[in-house]
Formats: sequence, C-alpha cells, structure tokens
Amino acid sequence: MSKRTNTGSSDPRPLKKSSSTPALGSLKNVLDEVRELHVQAKANHDSHTANITMEKENIEGRKAALKTEYELLKVKQAIVQMENATARMNLETAKMMQGNKENGFFQTNQELGLMTPESQGLPSPTMDLPQVPQQHWGGGYQQSSDGSLSGWNQYQS
Repeated sequence: MSKRTNTGSSDPRPLKKSSSTPALGSLKNVLDEVRELHVQAKANHDSHTANITMEKENIEGRKAALKTEYELLKVKQAIVQMENATARMNLETAKMMQGNKENGFFQTNQELGLMTPESQGLPSPTMDLPQVPQQHWGGGYQQSSDGSLSGWNQYQS
C-alpha cells in the first residue's frame, strides 16, 4: 500500500490509502484502516479546537487591553482639559489685573489704607511691647574634701 501525508493537519503521521480492492484485503485490515483514520481525524479536530480556543482567549485579552488603554486616554484627556481651563483662567486673571493696574484700579491694601491694623484702631505690630523683667536662676553642687555634697541655688532679677 502507498502512503500519503495529511498536509492540513498538525499530526505528522501519514494517512493510509485505502485498498483499491477491499474484497481482496481482509475485513480486519479495512477496519484497522478506518480506526486509524478516525484517530487522525479526532486528533486534527482536537488540535483545531485548541487553536480556536487560544485565539478566542487572545482576542479577549486584546479587547481588555484596548478597553484599559481607552479608559486611560479618557483620564488623560480630562487632565489636559483641566490644565487648559486653569491656563485660560490664569490668563484672564492676569489680563484683568493688568487692565486694573493700567486704569488705576489695582492698588495694594496699604496703598488704599484698608485692613491695616492702624486703620482698624489696633496697635501696630511693630510697636514696642512692655518688657518683662529677665529672671535668672542658678544652682549647683559642691563636693567637700570629706566627700559630702552641698547644694546651692540663686535667684537674680
């Protein structure tokens, strides 16, 4: 019998060519050949099923990665929008301050005489505060020649 290979399978075993005259071969040989073809077909089917399952898992993984990337891009976009809004507000504030200064409306609190301690009848923070007399304490121990200790303390104002 001649043999041929199954090129559509990952199974390297050759397929057996069925007898051209089954009546000449024994029924047992034909049955063995059918069983072998069935085993090869089952192996091919299992291999293809495993490949399809792995491809489905790969697709699901890529889908999850793309969804995560999309969510990150949305967060980045929100951050950029907030930064742009902050920059626009800072620019508008700077324009208003410049315009007010040019028109004489922008003055410091000191220039306006507002909210200074003196304008509210409070003492100036730089005025002299009453002095508290300084007090000094001192003390110590002294050891005499016989080994006894005597203590002393002193207060001075």
